[in-house]
Amino acid sequence: MGQKIAVKEYGETSLPRIGLYLSTSETKGYGTYLKGYQHLTAAVIQIAEDGSPRNLRETQPLCDVEVRAQMDDQSKTFYGFETRVYASTYPWIDARRAALMSKTLSTIEKRLEIIAAKYGFSPDLATNLLRLADVIGADAFIVKARGNSSTYSENEWRELDATSAQSWINEREREAYVALHPVEVEQS
Repeated sequence: MGQKIAVKEYGETSLPRIGLYLSTSETKGYGTYLKGYQHLTAAVIQIAEDGSPRNLRETQPLCDVEVRAQMDDQSKTFYGFETRVYASTYPWIDARRAALMSKTLSTIEKRLEIIAAKYGFSPDLATNLLRLADVIGADAFIVKARGNSSTYSENEWRELDATSAQSWINEREREAYVALHPVEVEQS
């Protein structure tokens, strides 16, 4: 995959192993969208030696970088997938960190533009996330295999290669569609 954007810290001799943590969630409906939204999030994480995800330190450029896509009852696929920083882990942002975020997002965007110029527009979320993994130098995709804890250490994790990740993402998209369009699925 691509060259890593993460930086070495405090005399470390190697870069951390980077991955994309894939997860799904649901937002309850309101207003026009009474059925709510289904979401798929891909967050950049560090992969620990035991294969479990870890948050990146706020001084690492990829800290809090993610893609969050959504689907509603008016759509057939996930949409709105753009790379951004969601600073939930380290919410206080000073000028130095803001500059690092801006530079990181610009680098990611430039690398994605190079891939798009070579292969064309990214037609779906799975392709977009595979390209993101390539441009940031992610080694793998991580999904929760078992557990409901909010802490990484109290769950079991599964590592996916690019092909398995694409299948996992496509399956979550099918599940989201069924959840939001049950009548259409029953009629077909």
